[in-house]
Amino acid sequence: MGSTSTGRYLRAASGDARSCITAALIHLASDRPLSAITITELCAEAGVSRMTFYRNFQSKEEVFEKHLAELVSEYAVISAPLLEAGEKWFSTGHLALAFTFFKDHSEFMESIFKCGFTHLLLDAVAGYMLQHWGDGSSQTEYLLTAFAGALCSAYVPWAIGGFKETPLQMAELMCCFYTGIPRKEK
Repeated sequence: MGSTSTGRYLRAASGDARSCITAALIHLASDRPLSAITITELCAEAGVSRMTFYRNFQSKEEVFEKHLAELVSEYAVISAPLLEAGEKWFSTGHLALAFTFFKDHSEFMESIFKCGFTHLLLDAVAGYMLQHWGDGSSQTEYLLTAFAGALCSAYVPWAIGGFKETPLQMAELMCCFYTGIPRKEK
């Protein structure tokens, strides 16, 4: 594979340059650090010109940032029925959906971890949770952000272990973690 498949993403993605560049970067980042990937190599892998790259992105880092923003938007759409049903953020339904989503996008998740962009995922997950369940209080912000970190951190050993547990089993584990936290009743 690697750069011997020059331009394969353009054909696979029906000409969508942004998608081609993103797919090519995810693929290349699976083999080596982001700093070792040149824009020229990335463009050759994606089957686009450097001009096309810079028309869409300012940097390789921005490729990951924009793709993550697209994934958060996609997740918001698929999680809308759970939100409308009043499911809590720590419900097994939301957590199973999150772990399913993580697994479905495992190549991207592993790329951002390998490239040292774990903070982008944490910010995206925490932002999503704060948007939907935040109440403006510091306590809620700390709790939701800490739980977002736990979700992101749990993904790593799950992926390394080959996704042996189902997303539902992972959700149940995380739900136990949350419900085991002592807190004041209001």
